[in-house]
Order: sequence, then C-alpha cells, then structure tokens
Amino acid sequence: MNKRIGRKMVYLLSLMFFLLVSGCTHMMPVPEKDLTCDFIERQPYDATLKLVLPTAYCDYVWIKDNGLGDTFKMPLGKNLCFNAESMFKKAFTKVITTHDNSTIVTNDADMAVEAKLISFDFAFGMTVFHEAKQVINVEWTMTDPGGNIIWVDTIQGVGTASTGGIISYKNDAKKNAYKLTTDLYKKTYEAIIESREIQNYVLQLRK
Repeated sequence: MNKRIGRKMVYLLSLMFFLLVSGCTHMMPVPEKDLTCDFIERQPYDATLKLVLPTAYCDYVWIKDNGLGDTFKMPLGKNLCFNAESMFKKAFTKVITTHDNSTIVTNDADMAVEAKLISFDFAFGMTVFHEAKQVINVEWTMTDPGGNIIWVDTIQGVGTASTGGIISYKNDAKKNAYKLTTDLYKKTYEAIIESREIQNYVLQLRK
C-alpha cells in the first residue's frame, strides 16, 4: 500500500512540475566560465593553429517544444566556443581564432582545425527524481596548408544530472551543461594530444 501511494506521489509531483512550467518559454542557463582549468595538461604542440569556430557553432541554441505548450531553450554555443579556444590553447603554443568559416591556412599558421556540431540532445527524466541527460557530438577536421586532412574525429560529450523540480530544474540543467562541456573538451584534448597523425605532422614541420 505504501509503495503504491509513493508511486502516485512521484507521478503527481512530476505532473505538477510539467503543468506549472507549461505555456511558457524557459531559457536554460549554461556555465559562463573556463571549464578546462582542471585538465591534466601535457606538453603542447610547438605549432601555430588556426582555430575555425563557425558562427553556427558559436550561436547554437537548443530549442525543444515539449508538446504541452511550453518551449525550452539553451544557448549552448557561446559556452562551446569559449571553452574550445581555451582548450586548444592548452594543446598548441599559439592559436589564432576565426569565425570566417574558412579552413584555409594562411602564412601565419601551420594548420587549421574546424568545429562542426553534428548533434545535441537533451532528454529529461520521466519524473523529477530521474536523471536528465545531455549528449553532444562534435566533428573536428584538421587540415594542412594544402587542404589535406591531417586528422578528423567526432567526439561525444555526455552530461547527467537530476531533472529537478519546479524551483531547481534550471540550476540542474546548468550543472548538466557543465558536465557535458567538460566531458566534451577533456576527450577532445586527449584525442588531439594522443593523435599519431598530429604528432607526426608537427615533427615534420620542425625538420
């Protein structure tokens, strides 16, 4: 009997949450700070990198209609771009950032890398007591001055946190975005530093 009452209370609370937030546009906050400061840094590549962060990547806003008349928005792009620049500055001795959507390597750079957002998904838990999950996939393509591909990889970042209730759901979404961005760029950093293709290319530059 107690278990049955408990389950009813869970679903009642969840229903109250969705009914109270429905019919509105909800802007979900994202962390506005350097999330790469806790990385275990290794020796950066002695090379100048042109970092291409397209406008579509930096201005990305996740938008979802839950079917009950309310819309959720998360302006994730600004945070993605800020932390991308911070991360690449840990991996290369010099980074030149541009948003011109061109991977053409100029005389002041040894190579270029471009970000492309493949997908982002934010799934709320079934109830306020279940976890919400954010998943992002970003493709990175690195090229030499001739436009030849040095390295390409798609990195997935994952963040999980409580779905939250009426008061806490925005703060919980922010915690989730923190974990997502940190996971994405930690994996990206490790993939770049450990890449044989990039290592060999930089060695050839110094010969």
